[in-house]
Amino acid sequence: MGAQCSTCQLLQSCQKEDVLRGWECLTDRATRWSIQPLSASIPPSKPDGGSWDMGSDAPDVIVELDCPVGGSVGKVKTEESSSFTPSWKDGACVTTSPEWMNAPIRIKVLDIDFLSSEEILTTSYTLEQKDFAAGMLELPLSADGIHTLKLRLSRVESLASP
Repeated sequence: MGAQCSTCQLLQSCQKEDVLRGWECLTDRATRWSIQPLSASIPPSKPDGGSWDMGSDAPDVIVELDCPVGGSVGKVKTEESSSFTPSWKDGACVTTSPEWMNAPIRIKVLDIDFLSSEEILTTSYTLEQKDFAAGMLELPLSADGIHTLKLRLSRVESLASP
């Protein structure tokens, strides 16, 4: 409408909340974002040097995410993947960027066994603007940083209303 425009940052949209101030770049509270566990590289042995499973078999790995939605937190988890290099296509958490940025995301990577589960990683991480811009998050699973967990951050396209 002839007004001067500026490019908003990734987590913002051009909004008019106040008639006196006009259009401005404000945090986009409506856009939903997904964080999806993609893959991991699991160390060949536990920190104590023992095997993950009997006979040095590959661990049965799942990823659990605490998903903040509407002021509460729900758990989502991936399917089990038996591998030292597991990958997943499920277990995504979907919520808005303000929810992601207001509280740390809790992430657990577990080796699921018949009678118990063994922790590979338990951490909290607060997402930042740079993480959304990169579209990827990579967290270390070992002290040497060689073994990692990769997660994808992506906008979720909303379905058109009928």
